[in-house]
Amino acid sequence: MGLGKSVNINDRVELAKELMRGIKSKTDEVNSNIVGGQTVMNPWFMIGGTAITTVSNNDILLPRNFEHGDTLILTKPLGTNISVRLNDYKNENKIEIDDELSNKITNNAIKYMTQLNLYAAKLFKTYEIKGATDITGFGLLGHANNLLNEQDKNVMFKIHSIPIIEDLKD
Repeated sequence: MGLGKSVNINDRVELAKELMRGIKSKTDEVNSNIVGGQTVMNPWFMIGGTAITTVSNNDILLPRNFEHGDTLILTKPLGTNISVRLNDYKNENKIEIDDELSNKITNNAIKYMTQLNLYAAKLFKTYEIKGATDITGFGLLGHANNLLNEQDKNVMFKIHSIPIIEDLKD
């Protein structure tokens, strides 16, 4: 099973069960529930969801309010996009990588992608973190630039180390 390949109905049912089992395990981890739902029949396998919560304005961290001397912390290593596309790059002859290493890197990426941000959020509360952002489609440089543009005061980043998914940096 993979992107662009047809999936028979039995595989779809098993895939849906496994995806729902994974979603349920994460909702259990945060003592939450799965509610509602709708079914749409189409030729493509799809599953989605929305997480909704209520917080006070004081609990919302925005990508601003950084000051000179603050530390910028990455709560997860970089490299998930590359990690999950390794087989595509391999099939397109853009990289040479053996299946065992490719699978190991992909599994490490999945481990981080399925790790809840709850634990980082708890640390943010403990250490009174003032601001936050994600690092997604814009990458590290794009999001760092966005952070700089959001600040009321002049700040500059000094990079000491960047965590990268295991085995990807080689």
